[in-house]
Amino acid sequence: MVLFGPPGAGKGTQAKKLAKLLRVSHISTGEMFRSEIKRQTALGRRVAKRLAAGELVSEVTALCMVADLFEKRSTRRGFILDGFPRSRFQVEALGKILSDHRLSLDHVINIQVPDDEVVSRLVKRGERGGRSDDNLEAILLRVAHYREMIEPCLKSYELVGLVRHIDGAKSAERVFAQLKNEIK
Repeated sequence: MVLFGPPGAGKGTQAKKLAKLLRVSHISTGEMFRSEIKRQTALGRRVAKRLAAGELVSEVTALCMVADLFEKRSTRRGFILDGFPRSRFQVEALGKILSDHRLSLDHVINIQVPDDEVVSRLVKRGERGGRSDDNLEAILLRVAHYREMIEPCLKSYELVGLVRHIDGAKSAERVFAQLKNEIK
């Protein structure tokens, strides 16, 4: 399964809940990069400034991390990708990775949240001591990146009938109920 949605849509929250419910791996590129930053690895130091400015990590770097995880982590029971793929290049590369592991996507869920709601959520999270990229300038840049890059990825999956859209502006509990209904 792949979860799409703008920053602040609750992808991480929902992916963790679904992974626990389904007993599958949760693969979050954002969490992987934040972990690298926290541990102050060479990679973490390289990407910290980019993320704080609302920029994306390079496509190849993210792809390499995901490919490596499919080598190391058991995904036979299933997986939930959160924050990946972010481009058509990554959509194609993910298809190859899955094919190499004799896996396929069963669900592509798009959590839809209006831009004004996204900005409001992330500004509030930043005020509560959220992530370093929860400042207005970075938030607006991240939303713009999402609209520019992610929506074409969705089109790739819509062509094969995998995408289901859910209303992410509802409470976390109602969004989770919608997700469970979509994956039955």
